[in-house]
Formats: sequence, structure tokens, C-alpha cells
Amino acid sequence: MACAITGLTAAEKSLVAEAWKNISPKKKDYGVELFMSLFTAHPDALDHFKNFPSKNLDEIKNTADMRAHAAAVMYALDSLVDNLEDPECMVGLIRKIARNHKSRGIGKSRFEQLRGIFGNFLDTSLGGKSNATTKGAWDKFLHFTNNQIETMQA
Repeated sequence: MACAITGLTAAEKSLVAEAWKNISPKKKDYGVELFMSLFTAHPDALDHFKNFPSKNLDEIKNTADMRAHAAAVMYALDSLVDNLEDPECMVGLIRKIARNHKSRGIGKSRFEQLRGIFGNFLDTSLGGKSNATTKGAWDKFLHFTNNQIETMQA
């Protein structure tokens, strides 16, 4: 049976958590790679980072600011995954994310861009452990998260 709040089934929650176990030990490195993929697919996303637009991606990748932001995002994901079984807490965490990004003009559409590249990110970070079922579970999880962000920023 699916969770009344997230819509995720127990199997989907398990797939998200299991994939995260493989990503989590290298959160900062994978976070930087996630953002490099985002900036490659959506160069205008760089406009939200005041220190980045005048640099190329190789320069950005190695900055302390990029590593710090990547780590913060990955720790936020870590908290969300840790609370898959406590959806009320997860919604509270998403509320904080929504508030923190609204003031910078970052709404659901930017989060959807990240969601759009996440399947490829899983392929890269999980290697042979990535499959359509795992990517589908993550997509559903991120869809829920992004819809919450949109609702909270309205």
C-alpha cells in the first residue's frame, strides 16, 4: 500500500534508500557531479550562482563554493531519505528547502530540471546497480518533493 502523504510504496521507499546507501559515502563528490550535469544540461541555472557565471565548468567544479553547495544539497537529500518512514518530518524538511530557495527565485521549474537529469545521475553514480525500477522510484520521490515545493512557495 502506498503512503497516504508521499504516494510511495514500501518497495519504492526501499529502492530509494538502497540506492542512497551507495551514493551517500561519496555525497560531496557525487553532488558536484550532479551539479555539473545540471549546468551542462541547463547552463542558465548558473545564473542563480553569483560566483559562477564568469567561469567555465572546470573552474566551477573545483571551487569551494561549488563543493559546499553540493554537500549541502546532498545532505538535504540525505535527510529526506532518512525520513522516508516519517513523511510528516519529510514535509517539514521540504518546507525549509522551499523557503530557502523562494527568496532566490528558485521554484519548482529549477527543481524539475534537477529531477530531469537524476536518472542519468543514478546511472553514473550507481553503475550497474541502476535500473529502470530504481530510477522510477527516485523519479516518483522527486516528483513528490517538487510538488511540495511548488505548493509551499505558492
